[in-house]
Amino acid sequence: MENKIYDVIVVGAGLSGLQAAHDIQQAGFSCIVLEARDRVGGKTWSVPLANGNGFVDIGAAWTNDTNQTHMYSLVQKFGIELVQQNTEGDCVFLDEDGTTHKFPYGTSPKFTTEEVEDLERIRDEIHDLSVTYKAKGVANYDRLSLEQSSSAKGDRRRPSK
Repeated sequence: MENKIYDVIVVGAGLSGLQAAHDIQQAGFSCIVLEARDRVGGKTWSVPLANGNGFVDIGAAWTNDTNQTHMYSLVQKFGIELVQQNTEGDCVFLDEDGTTHKFPYGTSPKFTTEEVEDLERIRDEIHDLSVTYKAKGVANYDRLSLEQSSSAKGDRRRPSK
């Protein structure tokens, strides 16, 4: 193995790590990107469907030219094909008990008042966290799933396990 010295080591080949490596090289420094996974992209990840008829986005799935102009310019620069999201027709919601509920796109399934209050509370908490992200201790939320976070904040609906 060749021993080489780099000016900078970037840990993680997610979008931020890849952008950092690009900027470092543009500034005239050498760098190496270290990634623990067998792929780049971090939370941006598309996997093939089991039936082989397409892909599903596991991570960052949406980008646009309105409030994600930097990402959109990179998509354009590298010629990445975007797929227009379907905004017509019906959506299907699968309940915990396996029951499906069909409802028109752009509306919500028929939730109980208690469920709507829980969803609104969770939405508001996520908004508040996103606005005050640099506040002390907030970084620890990156280690929690949405379910863990909402349960810790008093989600009235406890999942059965």
